Amino acid sequence: MLEAVGLKDEGVRRGIPDLQLDVARGEYHGLRIEMKRSKGVVSPEQKEVHQFLAGQGYRIIVAWTAQDAINAIDDYLTDGK
Repeated sequence: MLEAVGLKDEGVRRGIPDLQLDVARGEYHGLRIEMKRSKGVVSPEQKEVHQFLAGQGYRIIVAWTAQDAINAIDDYLTDGK
């Protein structure tokens, strides 16, 4: 709970993906990655933000492991997908 208060004080908004790569590739303006633990769920706020960002031309990925995120970044930078 204290961590959430601290993040809010720092200007972090709920639902914003954890990782952001602002490099345009193909049809996308950038890549956004939401990191989740094995039992994590994508919250309604996150789904709403993800849909908004996708509509603005960003590629959205939910990664369940560090390797998922690495693969997504590699694929995005290589293929733009």
